[in-house]
Amino acid sequence: MKNLSKETIKKMKIIAYAVISKEFENYPNMKVHLFPVTNFEYYTRCIKQFIKICADNGFHPNKNEFLGFIKNPFKYAGFNYNFEENSKIESIICVFINKIEKYKSPYVNFLRTCYHEARHIIQENFGNNSYAKFLQYIDRLLMRNSYADYDKSHDNYSIEIGANLYATFRVEEAIEKLEKMETIKNSNRYKLDKCYIEDLKKAYKLDYMLFDAVNHLNKALNVVNKKKLKINDEIPIFHIFTNDDNSFKPIHDMVKNPNFEKLDKRIIYTVLSSDLFLSSVDMEQLSDEELDTLNESLQYTYTIYNNQYQFIFNEFNNDNIKFKFFIKATEKLIKNIKKIKNHLLLLNSAQNSKQYQYEFIKSKLKEKNVEIL
Repeated sequence: MKNLSKETIKKMKIIAYAVISKEFENYPNMKVHLFPVTNFEYYTRCIKQFIKICADNGFHPNKNEFLGFIKNPFKYAGFNYNFEENSKIESIICVFINKIEKYKSPYVNFLRTCYHEARHIIQENFGNNSYAKFLQYIDRLLMRNSYADYDKSHDNYSIEIGANLYATFRVEEAIEKLEKMETIKNSNRYKLDKCYIEDLKKAYKLDYMLFDAVNHLNKALNVVNKKKLKINDEIPIFHIFTNDDNSFKPIHDMVKNPNFEKLDKRIIYTVLSSDLFLSSVDMEQLSDEELDTLNESLQYTYTIYNNQYQFIFNEFNNDNIKFKFFIKATEKLIKNIKKIKNHLLLLNSAQNSKQYQYEFIKSKLKEKNVEIL
Protein backbone atom coordinates (compact mmCIF):
# COMPACT_ATOMS: atom_id res chain seq x y z
CA MET A 1 0.00 0.00 0.00
CA LYS A 2 2.69 2.44 -1.01
CA ASN A 3 2.01 6.03 -2.04
CA LEU A 4 -1.33 6.37 -0.31
CA SER A 5 -3.91 8.09 -2.46
CA LYS A 6 -5.82 11.13 -1.28
CA GLU A 7 -8.96 8.97 -1.24
CA THR A 8 -7.31 6.41 1.06
CA ILE A 9 -6.02 9.10 3.41
CA LYS A 10 -9.48 10.68 3.56
CA LYS A 11 -11.05 7.27 4.25
CA MET A 12 -8.59 6.58 7.09
CA LYS A 13 -9.37 9.91 8.71
CA ILE A 14 -13.13 9.28 8.56
CA ILE A 15 -12.63 5.82 10.13
CA ALA A 16 -10.45 7.24 12.92
CA TYR A 17 -12.91 10.00 13.81
CA ALA A 18 -15.85 7.57 13.79
CA VAL A 19 -14.15 4.83 15.84
CA ILE A 20 -12.55 7.07 18.49
CA SER A 21 -15.57 9.37 18.87
CA LYS A 22 -17.74 6.31 19.54
CA GLU A 23 -15.39 5.23 22.34
CA PHE A 24 -15.93 8.51 24.20
CA GLU A 25 -19.71 8.65 23.99
CA ASN A 26 -19.97 7.59 27.64
CA TYR A 27 -17.44 10.24 28.76
CA PRO A 28 -19.08 13.58 27.84
CA ASN A 29 -16.79 15.62 30.13
CA MET A 30 -13.64 14.51 28.35
CA LYS A 31 -12.24 16.76 25.65
CA VAL A 32 -10.16 14.81 23.13
CA HIS A 33 -8.07 16.49 20.44
CA LEU A 34 -7.89 13.94 17.63
CA PHE A 35 -5.22 13.96 14.92
CA PRO A 36 -5.36 11.16 12.31
CA VAL A 37 -2.52 12.43 10.10
CA THR A 38 0.13 11.61 7.55
CA ASN A 39 3.75 12.11 8.58
CA PHE A 40 3.92 15.25 6.43
CA GLU A 41 0.86 16.73 8.14
CA TYR A 42 2.28 15.82 11.53
CA TYR A 43 5.54 17.70 11.02
CA THR A 44 4.12 20.70 9.17
CA ARG A 45 1.08 21.34 11.35
CA CYS A 46 0.47 19.09 14.35
CA ILE A 47 3.52 19.59 16.53
CA LYS A 48 2.82 23.34 16.70
CA GLN A 49 -0.78 22.56 17.69
CA PHE A 50 0.39 20.09 20.35
CA ILE A 51 2.64 22.72 21.91
CA LYS A 52 -0.27 25.18 22.03
CA ILE A 53 -2.64 22.61 23.57
CA CYS A 54 0.02 21.78 26.16
CA ALA A 55 0.48 25.46 26.99
CA ASP A 56 -3.29 25.97 27.31
CA ASN A 57 -3.28 23.16 29.90
CA GLY A 58 -0.42 24.66 31.89
CA PHE A 59 2.21 22.26 30.58
CA HIS A 60 5.39 23.31 28.76
CA PRO A 61 7.37 20.41 27.21
CA ASN A 62 11.08 20.39 27.98
CA LYS A 63 13.75 19.59 25.40
CA ASN A 64 13.51 15.81 25.84
CA GLU A 65 9.72 15.83 25.63
CA PHE A 66 9.84 17.98 22.51
CA LEU A 67 12.34 15.55 20.93
CA GLY A 68 9.89 12.80 21.84
CA PHE A 69 7.24 14.51 19.72
CA ILE A 70 9.72 14.60 16.83
CA LYS A 71 10.56 10.89 17.10
CA ASN A 72 7.01 9.57 17.55
CA PRO A 73 6.21 8.72 13.88
CA PHE A 74 9.38 6.62 13.68
CA LYS A 75 8.56 4.62 16.82
CA TYR A 76 4.78 4.27 17.07
CA ALA A 77 1.63 3.77 15.01
CA GLY A 78 -0.02 6.34 17.27
CA PHE A 79 0.33 7.98 20.65
CA ASN A 80 -1.73 9.74 23.31
CA TYR A 81 -1.11 12.52 25.77
CA ASN A 82 -3.35 13.35 28.69
CA PHE A 83 -3.26 16.21 31.14
CA GLU A 84 -4.25 14.22 34.22
CA GLU A 85 -3.69 17.09 36.65
CA ASN A 86 -6.04 19.41 34.75
CA SER A 87 -9.71 19.55 35.71
CA LYS A 88 -10.72 20.06 32.07
CA ILE A 89 -9.49 16.51 31.36
CA GLU A 90 -8.10 17.37 27.95
CA SER A 91 -6.24 14.76 25.92
CA ILE A 92 -4.44 14.35 22.62
CA ILE A 93 -4.73 11.27 20.40
CA CYS A 94 -2.61 11.04 17.28
CA VAL A 95 -2.77 8.19 14.75
CA PHE A 96 -0.21 7.95 11.93
CA ILE A 97 -1.88 7.00 8.66
CA ASN A 98 1.41 6.23 6.88
CA LYS A 99 2.05 3.33 9.28
CA ILE A 100 -0.58 1.21 7.51
CA GLU A 101 1.91 0.78 4.65
CA LYS A 102 4.14 -1.53 6.69
CA TYR A 103 1.53 -4.09 7.78
CA LYS A 104 0.19 -7.22 6.08
CA SER A 105 -3.21 -6.39 7.55
CA PRO A 106 -3.18 -2.59 7.28
CA TYR A 107 -6.82 -1.83 8.10
CA VAL A 108 -6.82 -4.20 11.09
CA ASN A 109 -3.76 -2.45 12.49
CA PHE A 110 -5.16 1.01 11.85
CA LEU A 111 -8.36 0.11 13.69
CA ARG A 112 -6.38 -1.51 16.47
CA THR A 113 -4.29 1.65 16.90
CA CYS A 114 -7.44 3.81 17.12
CA TYR A 115 -9.01 1.59 19.80
CA HIS A 116 -5.70 1.21 21.63
CA GLU A 117 -4.99 4.94 21.97
CA ALA A 118 -8.60 5.73 22.92
CA ARG A 119 -8.43 3.07 25.62
CA HIS A 120 -5.37 4.70 27.17
CA ILE A 121 -7.32 7.89 27.79
CA ILE A 122 -10.29 6.01 29.26
CA GLN A 123 -7.94 4.10 31.58
CA GLU A 124 -7.45 7.38 33.46
CA ASN A 125 -11.06 7.04 34.70
CA PHE A 126 -10.49 3.78 36.57
CA GLY A 127 -11.44 3.95 40.28
CA ASN A 128 -8.68 4.98 42.68
CA ASN A 129 -9.04 1.84 44.84
CA SER A 130 -9.06 -0.51 41.85
CA TYR A 131 -6.24 -2.91 41.05
CA ALA A 132 -6.03 -1.55 37.48
CA LYS A 133 -5.51 2.02 38.76
CA PHE A 134 -2.86 0.82 41.23
CA LEU A 135 -0.92 -0.86 38.41
CA GLN A 136 -1.42 2.23 36.27
CA TYR A 137 0.21 4.40 38.94
CA ILE A 138 3.20 2.04 38.92
CA ASP A 139 3.35 2.28 35.12
CA ARG A 140 3.27 6.07 35.22
CA LEU A 141 5.96 6.21 37.90
CA LEU A 142 8.30 4.07 35.79
CA MET A 143 7.46 5.94 32.58
CA ARG A 144 8.33 9.28 34.23
CA ASN A 145 11.48 8.11 35.97
CA SER A 146 12.75 5.11 34.00
CA TYR A 147 11.55 5.67 30.44
CA ALA A 148 14.26 3.40 29.00
CA ASP A 149 12.62 0.44 30.75
CA TYR A 150 9.20 1.38 29.34
CA ASP A 151 10.65 1.80 25.85
CA LYS A 152 12.36 -1.60 26.10
CA SER A 153 9.47 -3.50 27.71
CA HIS A 154 6.54 -1.55 26.22
CA ASP A 155 4.09 -4.46 25.83
CA ASN A 156 4.83 -5.77 29.34
CA TYR A 157 3.32 -2.73 31.09
CA SER A 158 -0.16 -3.20 32.50
CA ILE A 159 -1.68 -0.23 30.65
CA GLU A 160 -0.32 -1.56 27.36
CA ILE A 161 -1.53 -5.10 28.05
CA GLY A 162 -5.00 -3.78 28.86
CA ALA A 163 -5.13 -1.53 25.79
CA ASN A 164 -3.81 -4.29 23.51
CA LEU A 165 -6.39 -6.82 24.71
CA TYR A 166 -9.25 -4.34 24.49
CA ALA A 167 -8.28 -3.09 21.03
CA THR A 168 -7.93 -6.60 19.64
CA PHE A 169 -11.32 -7.58 21.08
CA ARG A 170 -12.96 -4.55 19.48
CA VAL A 171 -11.33 -5.16 16.09
CA GLU A 172 -12.39 -8.80 16.22
CA GLU A 173 -15.96 -7.63 16.84
CA ALA A 174 -15.78 -5.45 13.73
CA ILE A 175 -14.39 -8.31 11.63
CA GLU A 176 -17.12 -10.66 12.86
CA LYS A 177 -19.75 -8.19 11.66
CA LEU A 178 -18.15 -8.29 8.23
CA GLU A 179 -18.21 -12.09 8.31
CA LYS A 180 -21.89 -12.02 7.41
CA MET A 181 -20.98 -10.51 4.06
CA GLU A 182 -20.21 -13.55 1.90
CA THR A 183 -18.06 -11.71 -0.66
CA ILE A 184 -15.81 -10.35 2.10
CA LYS A 185 -15.74 -13.67 3.95
CA ASN A 186 -14.31 -15.44 0.91
CA SER A 187 -11.75 -12.76 0.07
CA ASN A 188 -8.04 -13.39 0.67
CA ARG A 189 -7.70 -10.13 2.60
CA TYR A 190 -10.46 -11.11 5.01
CA LYS A 191 -8.84 -14.51 5.66
CA LEU A 192 -5.47 -12.84 6.19
CA ASP A 193 -7.02 -10.38 8.65
CA LYS A 194 -8.68 -13.19 10.63
CA CYS A 195 -5.40 -15.10 10.93
CA TYR A 196 -3.57 -11.94 11.94
CA ILE A 197 -6.10 -11.21 14.71
CA GLU A 198 -5.71 -14.76 16.04
CA ASP A 199 -1.93 -14.29 16.19
CA LEU A 200 -2.39 -11.00 18.06
CA LYS A 201 -4.75 -12.62 20.56
CA LYS A 202 -2.21 -15.37 21.31
CA ALA A 203 0.60 -12.86 21.80
CA TYR A 204 -1.42 -10.54 24.02
CA LYS A 205 -2.87 -13.42 26.03
CA LEU A 206 0.70 -14.52 26.75
CA ASP A 207 1.59 -10.99 27.93
CA TYR A 208 -1.50 -10.93 30.15
CA MET A 209 -1.00 -14.36 31.69
CA LEU A 210 2.68 -13.78 32.46
CA PHE A 211 2.34 -10.25 33.84
CA ASP A 212 4.23 -10.04 37.14
CA ALA A 213 2.71 -7.34 39.35
CA VAL A 214 5.15 -7.99 42.21
CA ASN A 215 8.20 -7.60 39.98
CA HIS A 216 6.65 -4.48 38.47
CA LEU A 217 6.26 -2.96 41.94
CA ASN A 218 9.79 -4.05 42.88
CA LYS A 219 11.15 -2.05 39.93
CA ALA A 220 9.10 1.00 40.94
CA LEU A 221 10.23 0.87 44.58
CA ASN A 222 13.87 0.58 43.49
CA VAL A 223 13.45 3.69 41.31
CA VAL A 224 11.80 5.54 44.21
CA ASN A 225 14.74 4.80 46.51
CA LYS A 226 17.37 5.50 43.88
CA LYS A 227 15.92 8.87 42.92
CA LYS A 228 14.87 9.73 46.48
CA LEU A 229 11.21 10.17 45.56
CA LYS A 230 8.26 9.98 47.95
CA ILE A 231 6.26 6.87 47.19
CA ASN A 232 3.10 8.40 48.70
CA ASP A 233 3.31 11.25 46.17
CA GLU A 234 3.92 8.90 43.25
CA ILE A 235 1.27 6.32 44.21
CA PRO A 236 -1.33 8.03 46.46
CA ILE A 237 -2.82 4.76 47.68
CA PHE A 238 0.56 3.90 49.24
CA HIS A 239 -0.13 6.13 52.27
CA ILE A 240 -1.95 3.08 53.64
CA PHE A 241 1.27 1.05 53.54
CA THR A 242 4.14 3.50 54.09
CA ASN A 243 5.23 6.42 56.24
CA ASP A 244 6.40 9.79 54.87
CA ASP A 245 10.01 8.54 54.84
CA ASN A 246 9.02 5.59 52.58
CA SER A 247 9.43 3.06 55.40
CA PHE A 248 6.70 0.41 55.64
CA LYS A 249 4.17 0.63 58.43
CA PRO A 250 3.54 -2.41 60.67
CA ILE A 251 0.87 -4.66 59.19
CA HIS A 252 -1.48 -3.98 62.11
CA ASP A 253 -1.34 -0.23 61.30
CA MET A 254 -2.14 -0.95 57.67
CA VAL A 255 -5.14 -3.05 58.65
CA LYS A 256 -6.43 -0.35 61.03
CA ASN A 257 -6.57 2.22 58.21
CA PRO A 258 -10.29 2.67 57.29
CA ASN A 259 -9.38 2.57 53.58
CA PHE A 260 -7.64 -0.80 53.86
CA GLU A 261 -10.86 -2.78 53.51
CA LYS A 262 -11.87 -0.76 50.44
CA LEU A 263 -8.81 -1.90 48.52
CA ASP A 264 -8.89 -4.63 45.92
CA LYS A 265 -7.25 -7.57 47.70
CA ARG A 266 -4.73 -7.93 44.87
CA ILE A 267 -3.22 -4.56 45.81
CA ILE A 268 -2.57 -5.80 49.35
CA TYR A 269 -1.17 -9.11 48.08
CA THR A 270 1.20 -7.32 45.69
CA VAL A 271 2.55 -4.87 48.27
CA LEU A 272 3.03 -7.48 51.00
CA SER A 273 4.78 -9.81 48.55
CA SER A 274 7.25 -7.16 47.35
CA ASP A 275 10.96 -7.61 48.03
CA LEU A 276 11.33 -4.34 49.89
CA PHE A 277 8.44 -5.05 52.26
CA LEU A 278 9.55 -8.62 52.98
CA SER A 279 13.12 -7.47 53.67
CA SER A 280 11.75 -5.04 56.28
CA VAL A 281 9.75 -7.65 58.21
CA ASP A 282 10.85 -9.73 61.19
CA MET A 283 8.30 -12.54 61.11
CA GLU A 284 9.14 -13.65 64.64
CA GLN A 285 7.83 -10.31 65.88
CA LEU A 286 4.51 -10.44 64.02
CA SER A 287 1.22 -11.11 65.79
CA ASP A 288 -0.98 -14.02 64.75
CA GLU A 289 -3.26 -11.61 62.89
CA GLU A 290 -0.31 -10.09 61.03
CA LEU A 291 1.04 -13.52 60.15
CA ASP A 292 -2.37 -14.52 58.78
CA THR A 293 -2.52 -11.38 56.62
CA LEU A 294 0.98 -11.96 55.30
CA ASN A 295 0.34 -15.66 54.75
CA GLU A 296 -2.76 -14.88 52.66
CA SER A 297 -0.71 -12.52 50.49
CA LEU A 298 2.20 -14.89 49.96
CA GLN A 299 -0.08 -17.85 49.26
CA TYR A 300 -1.87 -15.81 46.58
CA THR A 301 1.41 -14.78 44.92
CA TYR A 302 2.72 -18.35 45.14
CA THR A 303 -0.45 -19.59 43.40
CA ILE A 304 -0.12 -16.97 40.66
CA TYR A 305 3.46 -18.01 39.89
CA ASN A 306 2.52 -21.69 39.86
CA ASN A 307 -0.41 -21.01 37.53
CA GLN A 308 1.87 -19.03 35.21
CA TYR A 309 4.36 -21.89 35.19
CA GLN A 310 1.64 -24.38 34.24
CA PHE A 311 0.25 -22.02 31.59
CA ILE A 312 3.57 -21.56 29.83
CA PHE A 313 4.14 -25.32 29.75
CA ASN A 314 0.74 -25.80 28.12
CA GLU A 315 1.44 -23.04 25.59
CA PHE A 316 4.85 -24.48 24.76
CA ASN A 317 3.34 -27.93 24.19
CA ASN A 318 0.90 -26.32 21.75
CA ASP A 319 3.81 -24.70 19.85
CA ASN A 320 2.54 -21.20 20.62
CA ILE A 321 5.85 -19.91 21.97
CA LYS A 322 9.49 -20.08 20.96
CA PHE A 323 11.98 -22.27 22.78
CA LYS A 324 14.27 -19.40 23.88
CA PHE A 325 11.33 -17.52 25.35
CA PHE A 326 10.14 -20.71 27.05
CA ILE A 327 13.54 -21.24 28.74
CA LYS A 328 13.82 -17.62 29.86
CA ALA A 329 10.26 -17.46 31.20
CA THR A 330 10.45 -20.78 33.08
CA GLU A 331 13.79 -19.89 34.65
CA LYS A 332 12.33 -16.63 35.91
CA LEU A 333 9.21 -18.35 37.27
CA ILE A 334 11.21 -21.06 39.04
CA LYS A 335 13.27 -18.33 40.70
CA ASN A 336 10.10 -16.48 41.78
CA ILE A 337 8.45 -19.65 43.08
CA LYS A 338 11.51 -20.55 45.15
CA LYS A 339 11.75 -17.02 46.58
CA ILE A 340 8.11 -16.93 47.71
CA LYS A 341 8.34 -20.51 49.01
CA ASN A 342 11.30 -19.55 51.20
CA HIS A 343 9.30 -16.68 52.68
CA LEU A 344 6.39 -19.05 53.32
CA LEU A 345 8.74 -21.44 55.13
CA LEU A 346 9.96 -18.59 57.34
CA LEU A 347 6.37 -17.56 58.00
CA ASN A 348 5.37 -21.12 58.85
CA SER A 349 8.29 -21.36 61.26
CA ALA A 350 7.16 -18.15 62.97
CA GLN A 351 3.57 -19.44 63.20
CA ASN A 352 4.70 -22.76 64.66
CA SER A 353 6.90 -20.96 67.17
CA LYS A 354 3.95 -18.88 68.37
CA GLN A 355 1.72 -21.96 68.52
CA TYR A 356 4.38 -23.82 70.52
CA GLN A 357 4.63 -20.92 72.98
CA TYR A 358 0.85 -20.83 73.32
CA GLU A 359 0.61 -24.59 73.97
CA PHE A 360 3.45 -24.41 76.50
CA ILE A 361 1.78 -21.57 78.46
CA LYS A 362 -1.59 -23.32 78.29
CA SER A 363 -0.15 -26.54 79.70
CA LYS A 364 1.53 -24.68 82.58
CA LEU A 365 -1.72 -22.88 83.44
CA LYS A 366 -3.58 -26.18 83.44
CA GLU A 367 -1.07 -27.59 85.89
CA LYS A 368 -2.04 -24.75 88.25
CA ASN A 369 -5.77 -25.44 87.67
CA VAL A 370 -6.30 -22.14 85.85
CA GLU A 371 -9.36 -22.27 83.59
CA ILE A 372 -8.52 -21.92 79.87
CA LEU A 373 -11.15 -20.44 77.59
